[in-house]
Amino acid sequence: MTMKTRVFPFARCAVAFGVALLIGGCYQTAGMPVGASLPQLQAEDAAFRNAWVVSNMRTLQMALEEHAVDNQGRYPAPGELLTALGRNGYLPGDRLPSNPWAAADGHQANELSTAGLQPALTPAGQPPTAAGTPLGSGHVAAGDVYDGLTYGALVYDFDPKTQIYTLYAIGKQGDHAAVIASATNQ
Repeated sequence: MTMKTRVFPFARCAVAFGVALLIGGCYQTAGMPVGASLPQLQAEDAAFRNAWVVSNMRTLQMALEEHAVDNQGRYPAPGELLTALGRNGYLPGDRLPSNPWAAADGHQANELSTAGLQPALTPAGQPPTAAGTPLGSGHVAAGDVYDGLTYGALVYDFDPKTQIYTLYAIGKQGDHAAVIASATNQ
């Protein structure tokens, strides 16, 4: 007994139409034309990751404010930040949010403050360094200990006399680490 496979005419048309769209460069995946250039894709990827870092900074800011409400308006000093926010459930998973620039599910495990870190970053109590300020040649996290040039780093500085803090989100602009956002309670 022989089996015959019948190809319906509309199937041939659909295949031909799909091939024509691919050849014409009109086929789209997630809103991105197939013919998009590599620099365009890299720029959009960097913009997405930078937005994620800003979201991480906002998560940290909300945790700081919740901590202050529970502690008579007092914010943790640098060196106490991860302990103060992590042990009481202020941060999701009791750690800083995951870094979108890390190769794996990386989380920053150390605290960064402006003291001796980056001369371009102004300390708490002064107007924050503007978004877009380049900091130097940046790099992807090589573990969970970050420095001020690590893409995705969060920097926290605090003035205990005035109870003013400043947060910085470090992102990527070209090949440089840069301030992509800041927040303060001033």
